[in-house]
Amino acid sequence: MGFLSRLLFSLTPSERDRFTNELLGRIRAAGETGAIVYNRERFQLRPESGDGLVLNLQNVFDDYRQTMPQARPAFLEQVVEAWISVHRRKILEDFAEARRNLLPVVRPKTYAGLVALQSQIDGTDAPEIPCAALNDELILGVVYQMPGAARIVTADLLDGWNVTLYETLEVARKNLVDRGKPPFSSPIRRLYVCDAGDSYDATRIACRHLIALLPVEGEHVVMAPNRDMLLVSGTHEPAALVVMAMLADHGLDDARHISGVAFRLANDELIPWLPEQTDELYAKFQRLRLKSAANHYADQGVLLQQLHAQTGENAEIAEFDVIEVDEKGPFSRCVWKQGLSQLLPKTEKIVFETRAGNRLGTTTWNDAAVLVPELRAPMNIFPERYRVEHFPSPDCLELLASPDS
Repeated sequence: MGFLSRLLFSLTPSERDRFTNELLGRIRAAGETGAIVYNRERFQLRPESGDGLVLNLQNVFDDYRQTMPQARPAFLEQVVEAWISVHRRKILEDFAEARRNLLPVVRPKTYAGLVALQSQIDGTDAPEIPCAALNDELILGVVYQMPGAARIVTADLLDGWNVTLYETLEVARKNLVDRGKPPFSSPIRRLYVCDAGDSYDATRIACRHLIALLPVEGEHVVMAPNRDMLLVSGTHEPAALVVMAMLADHGLDDARHISGVAFRLANDELIPWLPEQTDELYAKFQRLRLKSAANHYADQGVLLQQLHAQTGENAEIAEFDVIEVDEKGPFSRCVWKQGLSQLLPKTEKIVFETRAGNRLGTTTWNDAAVLVPELRAPMNIFPERYRVEHFPSPDCLELLASPDS
């Protein structure tokens, strides 16, 4: 749920149902005659024909609630137009014709893992989504843009077009550049905020030659906290970086969050960047990194809980916690509970607790992994989790667990 929605509204099933009924009525009025299934638990709409189209309503509802009341009818018409476009129109089978509708899209590297989990929940085969690594944190895919909606370009579609991902990405990048130089506003000196407002603001992080034109002191620092936010400043712009961190923090609360990692633009590469640890800015940007990781683990946790409800799996989904320590800066931590089967996120520290919540001590993940083989064998999911079934013995705990921190 988006930041403002969480802050201002408590969502009840009746509210969700009323919203869905209104949207369904508008879809019917637009001429849709096929049966539509409303999955109340997952808050989704899909055609009964099972053509692969699923409309996840949570993001739509969040946007609707944040829209001014007088503008909501127009907003709903856009949603209806998107549904009709995607459901009725087929992607052009000839690449020569389809290429004009292709655009790149940036996603966090966790994207494919979450898609795979959602497919397991839905009982469908996970689509193969070709992506190129933009760096260690972000991937770049391609979408086919229709009026009011976009569909991800899958491997099957590339095969049908008889083109490679990289050929398609070149066309998609050019299409984005051809939209014109992205408009940037500057709320304070040497901080730039992309204001294209076309759902491709963050994707313009891939247009590094355009970012390099923005005047800053030092090297360019770039962030893409969510789909509709791209921030640029410089490594030697302390005042601008403070505001960048504040905007990014709010941006990460959006349901379409991407990354809280800041990147330094060097030799046309986007390299993860942090201020020096002695710099007052260090804690702010480290906190954003950890908040981003917590977001991805939280998204994964929701899906794992849904999957476990279907399969009867009883493992506890441990949380990725961000801990603040003034003199050392923030760090990540999870809790390993005695007597439980758990799926632990990869964190910097581990807290050992009894099932009743009594704390037995703390250690670093790296130290624990030396003595606990389960922490050296990640599950085949991303972001990485580790299944632990056997709590460390008293002797092992005595070696590992330092006084709590």
